[in-house]
Amino acid sequence: MYLEQDNEMTAMDSRTGLKREYTMTYIAEILSDDVIWLINENRRLISIHQNMDEATYYCRKHFQVAPKVIDRRVI
Repeated sequence: MYLEQDNEMTAMDSRTGLKREYTMTYIAEILSDDVIWLINENRRLISIHQNMDEATYYCRKHFQVAPKVIDRRVI
């Protein structure tokens, strides 16, 4: 009985983890004309790029999403 409940909870946790992975937001932070940080929503650095096209391509290739852009040059 308890083993079946544990298996069900584990299965639900793994599905929740997969769902969370698909909803992760990736951010392209433009720091200057030639420095763009690609980070995730937890502020973890994924990669550094020299232009926005490169950052967008990398994000779509590896995560199948377009990054949200934050331009720090105007702030």
